[in-house]
Amino acid sequence: MSLSIHNHDLSNYGNELYECIKIIPDAVKIIHWVTYRILTEYPNLEFFDDIPCSAFKVHEYQNGWPSGKKSIVRILNIARERNIPVMIHTGGNKESNSSAYLNICRKFKDSIIILAHGSPIHETIEVMTECENVYVDTAFMPVNDLQLLIENKFENRIIFGSDYPINRYFIPEKNDTDWYLENINLYVKMIGTEMFSKISNENFIKVFGS
Repeated sequence: MSLSIHNHDLSNYGNELYECIKIIPDAVKIIHWVTYRILTEYPNLEFFDDIPCSAFKVHEYQNGWPSGKKSIVRILNIARERNIPVMIHTGGNKESNSSAYLNICRKFKDSIIILAHGSPIHETIEVMTECENVYVDTAFMPVNDLQLLIENKFENRIIFGSDYPINRYFIPEKNDTDWYLENINLYVKMIGTEMFSKISNENFIKVFGS
């Protein structure tokens, strides 16, 4: 998430992203964080038209979203027109839990929807069981939840995510690099190198392209 989006200082948003692209131009995939304010000011999300876009991200638990899912449906319709996935934050409250998006996942069965964090995990499994268009990312996900997903045969619809640098807010005493590497090593130890390669590489390319 860009700090410009967080602070709604949109004048520098594109410049921030292009600086990232210049570092590793062939590896950066941009997922635009859509706030309710942006959707209100740019109802077709035309603000993002001139910036590379691999997906939209929605965090309904934050950013002042109204109750109900009409705005989320609007974003999904725009994403479908652009043929890109939508990533939706899950967890934190009942309205943002995975099961709250079941009807939307049913309605947009021709679109890829990624349940970020997969929270709570039992609801995520229920949604993924019914809707084959639904993926999940592992950002800030307990390793036991990842194991449950694999045990339920969802290894083809898991995308590795770290939520870096969220650790700075929850475990500020931990070095960023150490935290990141420890989590990767824990995942590899739990699911094996081949499976980790699948969720961190193969599935990512399947959804976002190479």
